[in-house]
Amino acid sequence: MHLFSQCFYVPKCQKDHTALHVMIQNISEHLRMHQQVTCYHDSSEHQGSILLNRLYGSSTVFHSLFWPSCMLSGGTLIILMVKLTQYLSILCEQIGKTPK
Repeated sequence: MHLFSQCFYVPKCQKDHTALHVMIQNISEHLRMHQQVTCYHDSSEHQGSILLNRLYGSSTVFHSLFWPSCMLSGGTLIILMVKLTQYLSILCEQIGKTPK
């Protein structure tokens, strides 16, 4: 585990030693299965939060941004159609009232 210590962070003050032991066992098993380890970290911060596995892929990010955007666009389109219908209704009423 010393070879890959730059990719893992284990808090020094953790009260639940059994949970800490399980976490270390999981990391150890992961290192035995994979010869090459990719770690994801934010280089702008202190290296206190490192991920062993990426939680969300690009597909998840796409769907979490795409569908709310579609809903917002659809809602805006419905509101615009209602306003256009109201405007055309008022316009039609004004044309009908003009004397011929």
